[in-house]
Amino acid sequence: MTLYFIGLGLCSPQDLSARGLEAAKRCSKVYVELYTSPTPRLRLEDLQALLGKEVKLVGRGDVEGPWAEELIGEAALMDVALLTPGDPFIATTHNALRLEALRRGVRVCTIHAASVASAIPGATGLSFYRFGRAVTLVRPEAGYAPEAAYNVVKENLSRGLHTLLLLDQGVERGEAMSAPQALQTLLEVE
Repeated sequence: MTLYFIGLGLCSPQDLSARGLEAAKRCSKVYVELYTSPTPRLRLEDLQALLGKEVKLVGRGDVEGPWAEELIGEAALMDVALLTPGDPFIATTHNALRLEALRRGVRVCTIHAASVASAIPGATGLSFYRFGRAVTLVRPEAGYAPEAAYNVVKENLSRGLHTLLLLDQGVERGEAMSAPQALQTLLEVE
């Protein structure tokens, strides 16, 4: 039996590859997480209609908590898919889940898809080879300023490189960080 990590691509269920679609349809259970990259045009109902089966929405607490153990246990007994926005292993959470499944002897299959990391250079006209380290900018909280993100941007600039700055999606608060908020946050750290 197999645990499938299937990337959904960037925008909608139609971005799912033919291989990903075929694999998800074969699986006994299908889950989708949308917290790593909320995708407004990706509706659960549309995904279920495309696959012709129930798709269960799971959240951050599930993927990073005890449910992950259940998922791996299910994949030891049947084919199970976890669908993710973009490419499955851009988010470190999914890679940790993959490594744990492999450690337990569960077969893993990955079906990659386009992600923001692969799309940004083409969309902006910037050279892929001129990007330095990517970093996530999280919202500042009382007693915490996101200095790590600032330092990565500063280091990349000193080397003449672009930075893919991923912005806090604010899933728990229901409010994604905007570009002006990100700029203000970086200026406050400086």
